[in-house]
Amino acid sequence: MRGRRVFLLQYGRTTTSGGGTTTNNNTTVLADAGSVYSGSRNTVLLTTANSMEFVNLVFGTENINGNISARPQGDSAGAAPAASSSVLQLQRVLSALAADTIAKQRYQARGFSLSQACPGGGSVAASGNLSDTDYTGTLQVTYNQCQSENVLTSGSTLLVIHTFDIVRQTPSAYTVSMKGLGVRVDNVPYSVTGTLRTDANPEMGQETLTVNQYQLNLSTGKQQLAENVKMVAETTGSTTISGKFCDGADGCVNTATVTPFQFGDDGVPLEGEMLMNGAANSKIQVIADGYDYSVTPPQRKLRVNVDSNGDGMYEALSSRSESVLKNFSVTVNTAPTAVASTHASIALGGTLTLNGSHSTDPEGDFLSYQWTLESAPAGSAAAIVNADNANASFTPDKQGAYEFSLKVTDALGNANLATTNTTVLGLARPLNYSVVDAAYSNKLNRLVTVGSQPDNVLNIINPATGAQQAVPLELPPTSVAVSPDGKIAVVGHKGAISQVSLTGETVLNFYDGLGFDVFDIAYGENGVAYATPGQYAVELSLRH
Repeated sequence: MRGRRVFLLQYGRTTTSGGGTTTNNNTTVLADAGSVYSGSRNTVLLTTANSMEFVNLVFGTENINGNISARPQGDSAGAAPAASSSVLQLQRVLSALAADTIAKQRYQARGFSLSQACPGGGSVAASGNLSDTDYTGTLQVTYNQCQSENVLTSGSTLLVIHTFDIVRQTPSAYTVSMKGLGVRVDNVPYSVTGTLRTDANPEMGQETLTVNQYQLNLSTGKQQLAENVKMVAETTGSTTISGKFCDGADGCVNTATVTPFQFGDDGVPLEGEMLMNGAANSKIQVIADGYDYSVTPPQRKLRVNVDSNGDGMYEALSSRSESVLKNFSVTVNTAPTAVASTHASIALGGTLTLNGSHSTDPEGDFLSYQWTLESAPAGSAAAIVNADNANASFTPDKQGAYEFSLKVTDALGNANLATTNTTVLGLARPLNYSVVDAAYSNKLNRLVTVGSQPDNVLNIINPATGAQQAVPLELPPTSVAVSPDGKIAVVGHKGAISQVSLTGETVLNFYDGLGFDVFDIAYGENGVAYATPGQYAVELSLRH
C-alpha cells in the first residue's frame, strides 16, 4: 500500500476471459470471485508458524522486494514462505491504470474511445457507450502487455459507472470487474477474478472501496481470496480495513481495524493497529511502527504479535518483538517532473502546440495533465484546447506576450508545475519601398531600414504591430547602423553621413563633403561613426 489513501482497482471483459457479461437488456453481470475459489474457507487457527503468511497476504510486506519474513527464535516451522503478491498491492497498481482511464473520459459524448501507452510499455484502450443524460454506462478496458511498476497486465475488463457527480465531473460510484485477467508480478503469472466497487462521498470526506478478489498463482497453484473487504479512506489521511482474507491451503481470517492507519506520502503506515481473528479466539496483532532510521536507507516496519491459544495474552512479547519485526525497504513516491515547452514566438493567426509530453515520473506512474493560461495581452479571449492532454493547442487572438503553466499529477496526487512563454508577433506586411540596408534596435525593439525608392527615407518599424515611422533623408542612403544604446542611427550616403534620432524620429545632423562615397557604416561605443571605404572616421556630436 502506498500513498495517503489505499487504491484498489482491477478490470473485466465482455467475453469468457473478461470481467463479466452484458445482456441484451444492457444489464451487466459482474465477475464472482467466490465462485472460482476452491481453497479452504475454514477459519484458521493462528500460530507463530502461519502468522506472517496472513500479514503478507493483507499488507504485502513480502512481495515486490522479495524479502523473506523473519521467523521467531526457536520456531521449527522451516524456511519462510517464498515472496508472493499481496492482494492489496496488486489492486493498488491496477487502480492507477483504471483511475487514469476514468480521468481521460471527460464525459463529452455518448460514444467513448481511448487508447494510451502504459508507464512501462504496452498499452491500454477503453471503449463503450455512456448515457447522454447521467453519464453512466459500461466501458470495456483492454490491456496489451501493459507494464506499471512490477506488474504486467494483459486481457480485458469491464468498468461500470453507476452514478456520476455532475458538479465535480467525476463518477461517484463505479465497479471494476475482471474474469481471468492475466497479470504478472515480478514475472510470476497470476490469474485474477473479481470486482472492486468504489463509492465516493465528498461531503463526508470519505471514499469506500469494497473488494471481492480471487487470485491464482499459475506457477505454484496457490489461491488467495479477499471477500467483502471494505477500506474506508478519509480525506484526513486515515484508513480502516475490514473483511475476510483467505489462503487456499490454510483457511481464512477476519480483519478489523483497531486504530485507523495513517499513511505517509510514500504509503508507509506511520501509525495504526489491526487485529486478525482466527479460530478458537486466536489472533494476530499488527502495529504500524513507521520508519526504522537505524539502518540506511531507512526501512518501514510492522510489529506483529500472536495470541495462538486465545487467552487474550500475546505470547513471548519480549522475544518475538525483535524476531518477528518485519522490515522492508521504503520506496518513496516522488513527485513527477513537469516539462512545458512551446514556440518562443509565433505570428498572429498561427496555432501553438503546448508540449508536455516530455514530463516524467520516477515510478513510471500514469500522469494527468492540466494546462492553464496564466497571462495574456489585454482583451484576449483565446482559450487552450484539450487543456487536460499532454499536448494542448492554443490560437492567440492578440499580439503580445503569453504565459502558460502545466501541472502534472501522478496517480497518488503528487504534482509538479512548469511554465513556458511565447510572444505573438503581428502579421508580416509587404513593404511598399525598397530596402538598401537594415539594423535592429534591441533597446527600442524596433527594426530600422533605409531605402531610396520611392523616396529617400529611414523607416522605424514596430515588428509586433507592423506600425512604422518614416524619417526623410537628404540623399539616397547606402547603409545604416544603430548606436549601442539603440537610440541613434547613422546613415551613409555618397559623400555624406546623416545622424538620426530614433526616439525623436528626426534628423539630428547631416555631414556632407566627405570626399568619398560611404559603402558601409558602423557606430562605435565611443560615439564615433566609422565609414568605409577609406581611412576616414567622422566623430559625431550627439546633440538632441
